[in-house]
Amino acid sequence: MRNHKKVSIYDIAKIAGVSSASVSYVINGKGKVSQETKQRILKAMEQTGYIPDTTAVTLSTGKSHLVALCLPFKDASEAFVNNPFYGEFLGYFEKEMIKEGYDIIIGSLMDANEFTRWVKSRNLEGIVMMGLFPSEIYEAVQKLGIAVVLVDVYESYSPAFKNIRVDDKGGSYNATKYLIDCGHQNIGFIGGNINNSLVDDMRYVGYLQALEENHLNLDNKHVYKIPATFDGGYAIAEEIASHIDEMTAIVCAADIIAIGVIRRLNELGHKIPDELSIVGFDDIQAARYIYPALTTIHQSIREKGRLSALTMINQLNENVKVDQEAVVIKTSLVVRQSVKNIK
Repeated sequence: MRNHKKVSIYDIAKIAGVSSASVSYVINGKGKVSQETKQRILKAMEQTGYIPDTTAVTLSTGKSHLVALCLPFKDASEAFVNNPFYGEFLGYFEKEMIKEGYDIIIGSLMDANEFTRWVKSRNLEGIVMMGLFPSEIYEAVQKLGIAVVLVDVYESYSPAFKNIRVDDKGGSYNATKYLIDCGHQNIGFIGGNINNSLVDDMRYVGYLQALEENHLNLDNKHVYKIPATFDGGYAIAEEIASHIDEMTAIVCAADIIAIGVIRRLNELGHKIPDELSIVGFDDIQAARYIYPALTTIHQSIREKGRLSALTMINQLNENVKVDQEAVVIKTSLVVRQSVKNIK
């Protein structure tokens, strides 16, 4: 069997007609190299099939090119199993990070000491944190002195970090107002437990605001706080069915809740939207495939993932303190078949 010599940076330098130092600069992202020289080096690397040793690069530069996406679950797999939103977000986020040469790892630690050890042991350069974590985790993050981006966070510690979120209150307000404009007055609400995230609370506040502005009474009997999952929606549908004559519509704080409700009500023989109109929030891909297709509040998961990545990249590349402020993405109403106009 013939042995194939491993391509080295010296081979690349010879082919590109540059110094080995220039090749090292391009690989490690250090030093000043002209664009023309960089392109010659990259072309030589492509021709030879040269792949930099990531371990060597890390040792040389002190940078791992690793960024963590941290999810607010004891087991990160729960997020992807229970809510397609996280998978969609990860796809768009990773796409942008890969362009800049960064790899993503997933984490879900809830103990501050373990979290700190995890970050240091992997030499993470940045962390994107989605949703609610214990406050001591955020205190630990600040002490680490690395790039941090929050996503969907309203808690008191959020102003200390760059924060990407959507207009949760305004979106839920618009969902409720749309039902009112369609003639509905007895409107219920299903949301997640606010102990898990203030996002659920903001969506509830938007619902309340629309009722109040239109002089409609809140019936607490028709406000449900459940686990924000497909199963949560499916389970609560039994109780909703027992009160279906008391409501004409219901606002769900997440599509996964609404889809679970619709599925179970269909099984119980109830007709949607003839007996109950339903509006969701998020516009995940499954919303258009449930029957009837779900009218919902669209948040651009693509834009949220993209902005989260660009905000992280800005902190990593510029190596400057980023202004701490919330970037709020607007929502929009997507009308499908799950709402009936009863005027």
